Amino acid sequence: MRECVVAALHIIRMSNSTMTNPYRHKELGLFTDREATQLEQLVALTGAYLSRERPERPLCLAVFGAPGSGKSRLVRALPKHLKHSSLAELAEINLTQATSIGSLAESLEKARADACDKVPFVFFDEFDSKHGGALWGWLGWFLAPMQDGRFRCRNEEIELKRAVYVFAGGTVSRFAELGRADPDAFALAKGPDFISRLRGFLDIPGVNADEERVMRRTAALDFHLQNKKVTDALKAALVHVGRYKHGARSVGALLELLPTRATAIDIEDLRSHALLAMHVDRGPLDPTTIGGCIGVSSSDRLADESPAVWTDACKALFRDGASLACAGRRNGAGLLKQMQNVLDEFPVLLEPAGQKWLVSASMTDGDDATDDPRIDPLARDLVAPRDESAKELRLAAALSAFRMRYRLAVRCVARFAIGGRLTKPTEFDKWRRFPGVAEELMLALALGQPVYVSGALAGGAEWAGILLGLGDGWGELPEGFDDDWLRIPRKREILFRPSPLLDLPLTREELISFLRMHALGGPAWIDNGLTARENRKLFATRDPSEIAALVVKGLRTRFDRVGHTAQ
Repeated sequence: MRECVVAALHIIRMSNSTMTNPYRHKELGLFTDREATQLEQLVALTGAYLSRERPERPLCLAVFGAPGSGKSRLVRALPKHLKHSSLAELAEINLTQATSIGSLAESLEKARADACDKVPFVFFDEFDSKHGGALWGWLGWFLAPMQDGRFRCRNEEIELKRAVYVFAGGTVSRFAELGRADPDAFALAKGPDFISRLRGFLDIPGVNADEERVMRRTAALDFHLQNKKVTDALKAALVHVGRYKHGARSVGALLELLPTRATAIDIEDLRSHALLAMHVDRGPLDPTTIGGCIGVSSSDRLADESPAVWTDACKALFRDGASLACAGRRNGAGLLKQMQNVLDEFPVLLEPAGQKWLVSASMTDGDDATDDPRIDPLARDLVAPRDESAKELRLAAALSAFRMRYRLAVRCVARFAIGGRLTKPTEFDKWRRFPGVAEELMLALALGQPVYVSGALAGGAEWAGILLGLGDGWGELPEGFDDDWLRIPRKREILFRPSPLLDLPLTREELISFLRMHALGGPAWIDNGLTARENRKLFATRDPSEIAALVVKGLRTRFDRVGHTAQ
């Protein structure tokens, strides 16, 4: 339904043309041709409307952006860009301050009266706020003024057909997100009817946007720094902050905290400030925000064969502030080393030093210690065999590996998997009952965590992804894990089923059934923020940048949807 409504709108869309000056509206926080062109088209639409003497209804526009993105500043600047003498001064009405329908009507009537013989220009801020405890509770009242140019005030019908209304959202950052949180409640609140009355919208990305982030933040810093001197290191750290919690307001607030002095201010002057955490964090995937780490599953010893996949994925996750958890060698050229190399490329951060970015577990003798302060190592938890028989040695090794994976899994809130070995172990001390990646995906799903599975590399993730219904068709399973590698004695089953995971698979057939039960589109599939089509694209694509983008998109959407991340 929403797609039909949006298609019916005469929405001003952005141009794909290349402009000679992409930063021509940087003072308004617009830094791409698309954004600037969209603003210019809104201005042109408004100018054309103002030239009409007898329009049938008001012109209704909307702006969206995260808190502190500059919505109010842009709306207040519109008259300067319009340069139209018939437009009255801006009248601002904040819906969070309106006490009733009557008070809202009185505010609109006052704006009409104050305009005299000019066209009222009314800014409805936070129009999507609650009213009477109801989501989007004001929308129903706006329908008549927007469509018919009439509303009632003090038991009198008021006609106002020639006016410009600009609505600023306060609950979502983009137009496309309006009503998505609860489509049924949005429909009940007349949200689709409200959308159908809009004639244009503009999304204002703000200083946390991915596109042109450096330029947006540099402009905000230049605006707020004024006469304060800062070192290049501090300016770089401010530009590369994971996330400003309150948008440009946080940029201004941090710079207000800086002392005024003759010498340049450095990172340490701000890093130790008690209010720093009020305004910045590592990003939308900060473990303190989403509740834990992002697990990464692959073959540690094969990771260096496809470095681009891991480099792109790690960069994207670290850039969003995630802590990653994985098992592997702390010494060598495996997955963990690649993650450390990515961290080494990051600029010096403003956030306090000593934060953990990697949680790692190792099964290698003499590989427990690390002198890297960014790594949180899990001590090995090896199980001693009851005797030296082949059966006991294999069982002890498999149980040690399972415990390691379980301890990592409970530190995580989601998991990304790619590649992984499917070949049966040959050494007793490296024996497993399941392929490692498949076992880690099993644990994530059993713990209720969303999973992101790439089939770009052959191995355990591909094997599990087929069973999870992520392929285009129902193909045969890759060869390698064709029968049980280890039978668990009945008396030892409890060791592989920690509470409350009392039904964890113990055999290959049980694992296959478990994964099929959790397949995409089924009742046990765990929402990961991606559509079915996007999940299948993630599984099919071989493009490292596309894999990284899809994983980050899903994680952001997932944790925003369940209420763990702030805008």
